[in-house]
Amino acid sequence: MARELADVLHYFLDDAPPRAAEKLAPVVAVPLAGGDALRASFVWNLAVELARTGARPLVAVPSGARYADELLPDPPLGGLLAPEVAHVSAEDLGAFAGALRPLRRRARGLALALVPPAWLGGTTGGSELLAWTLVFARPEEDQLDAATALAERAAAAAPFARLGVTLHGVGSVAEARDAFERLAGLARPALRSRLWSYGVLLDDLDVYRGLAQRTAVGLARPQSRAARALADVARLLLDDARAGAHA
Repeated sequence: MARELADVLHYFLDDAPPRAAEKLAPVVAVPLAGGDALRASFVWNLAVELARTGARPLVAVPSGARYADELLPDPPLGGLLAPEVAHVSAEDLGAFAGALRPLRRRARGLALALVPPAWLGGTTGGSELLAWTLVFARPEEDQLDAATALAERAAAAAPFARLGVTLHGVGSVAEARDAFERLAGLARPALRSRLWSYGVLLDDLDVYRGLAQRTAVGLARPQSRAARALADVARLLLDDARAGAHA
């Protein structure tokens, strides 16, 4: 009987089917001190806005973090737009990064990971988690100094990180633009080219109201400036995630 090529291909080729590349949702690390209820609420509201675009976002929180209760884990009206809030058992950045991998497999679009600032610059590994870092900043000088310090520490731990900045506590886009320029001026020259603006969040008072009422601003007051600004920042993050800008 004649021998077909298919009968001998296994001598030349690996029979095993090619392994599909592991699909992990991009992750944005958000350095956030315990007890920072407003910025924790920003993260949750951004996750709701991501869900409104059709993504399946994840918010990862180290177990025991004092801001966990401010992440509004109750599902919004309808439940379908509730982002997953995962409380992850980890004592350092390396353990946190490892524990996030299976969670990122089931997320779609983007994952947001709250990182205690004390974990930045440690020696426990996990620097890949900081490859895309987002810092919230207010326009006051001391707040810009603090945001710059966080960005510097993330950059030291992940030398090629993209460092995003979102301004809040401002009255106008012009004030936010000025604050971003001042923040960039505070940073070391090597860091400035790695700073990326992720817009501005307006009307913090609306976010505080939502925090008290345990509602997402974009669902309770969709036409407000705060809701529109949150949607814009979420869109910027998702666009960059889809473009692979974090890689």
